[in-house]
Amino acid sequence: MVSVLLIDDEPALLEIGTIFLERSGDFSVTTAGSPGDAVARLEEKRFDAIVTDYTMPDVEGAGFIREIRSRWHEIPIIVLSGRSRDEIAADCLGAGADAVLRKDGVPAVLYGSLAQVIAGAIREHRSRAGVPEC
Repeated sequence: MVSVLLIDDEPALLEIGTIFLERSGDFSVTTAGSPGDAVARLEEKRFDAIVTDYTMPDVEGAGFIREIRSRWHEIPIIVLSGRSRDEIAADCLGAGADAVLRKDGVPAVLYGSLAQVIAGAIREHRSRAGVPEC
């Protein structure tokens, strides 16, 4: 089972994301409603991937990505945002994110795509670290 930390300041989006990801049976989701909560969770537990909103109170996406990447460099980071992907992709990827997805459209399609992106990012990180696939 893939352990995912889902970070968003909107509780409804945390709930929807958890439902869709856990429904497959492949993901176990822990949520955090703020960057501070996310750091506390990361200090308590090991995660296979991080999925974070771009815009949250007290921190803009790239700053938070840099903070996570500086301390937990081995964990894939996927950014979800309501902003246009083109608008933030260079900023996020330059800060260390592995992928950027736009939060729009049908939730089942979005979270289906997210599940594939998470799996791909984990494979890529493990491959770079020389960890064989199971």
